Amino acid sequence: MSRFDYSPVRPVTRSAKRRGESCSAVIMRGQLLFFLLGIAAFMLFANACHADGIPHCDGARVHIAVDIPFHDIPISISEQSIGSEIFTLASILVANKAHSEISDIDIQIEYSGSNHQVFGSLRFVASTGWPTGWPPTAIPNWPKSAMPLAPGDSIPLDGQSLRIFAACPDKARLTAVRMGFSDGSEFIRAVSPWSFQELAHRMPRPQLPVGTIPQGNSAYLLQLSFSATGDVQDVQQLKSGSAVLPKAVIDELRKWRLAPGSQPAKPEALRILAVLRVKNEGSDCDVYTCPVPFLAAELSPSFLLIDLVHSSETSPAPPGFENYDLYFGGIPAGLGGPDVSLGAL
Repeated sequence: MSRFDYSPVRPVTRSAKRRGESCSAVIMRGQLLFFLLGIAAFMLFANACHADGIPHCDGARVHIAVDIPFHDIPISISEQSIGSEIFTLASILVANKAHSEISDIDIQIEYSGSNHQVFGSLRFVASTGWPTGWPPTAIPNWPKSAMPLAPGDSIPLDGQSLRIFAACPDKARLTAVRMGFSDGSEFIRAVSPWSFQELAHRMPRPQLPVGTIPQGNSAYLLQLSFSATGDVQDVQQLKSGSAVLPKAVIDELRKWRLAPGSQPAKPEALRILAVLRVKNEGSDCDVYTCPVPFLAAELSPSFLLIDLVHSSETSPAPPGFENYDLYFGGIPAGLGGPDVSLGAL
């Protein structure tokens, strides 16, 4: 296993940090069982490993009241909090004010700044079965024993995105909600379209020609354009911490595909601001501690963190090539495991 193999199965505890173990040292002890546990397991240790040198909404979770534009909504939403380090995680508490049990719920909350700039939207989902329109690899997480949600009861829900908020949002607004009740009735409201959940669709392990990547670590600020079918149409380099992005890396990026992930949102073309960090062997930092050499203003309002990490301890690459492991927000992708949800983009 390479020193950059971050496949966690348990949280980094405060006692581990007191013993002098680094976040990366603890994380590297994990195995690929992570994929079976889903992204939820990854959330458990996030606050213990702070994203040093990465512009983000501080790990001290920000509490924001949710603006609810629907006066007849049969639920209440409280205890709203959000934090963003190498991905974004928000939590809400939903209480059932209806007279019937809730069997399915899908909530979308949009986050924005004081200048009305939209940071992004997160989806909060719970169901007695599998949420409508969600593929098995998306792995939303909720307390299964709390569903169906009885009248007067409440349930905590998490929403997540691999996009990093470069600053903390000031506002949260409920923009869409769909609920199914045990009596067969539904409650559906929306003031804006549903966000689209993309998936990193079984991306191949990157193999780059020897000598393609500059020595040491490098970082690139990119704008990735995707078609409605999820194919990479254009890779635009906006800025670099070192040199021009090698053509071989651009060719590798064009192999990526984001697969449709959730309903009722409809696939559409989109552009994503991304920071691509390339780390070679011998680096003295890891995915949590390697800095992002760009200003928060350049990354505003949100960006996706992608890492290509040189790997010499996996299956041999073809002659003349080198293996690299691929990570989105610190989560392994392209390793033959399940698709990785990029969250609400």
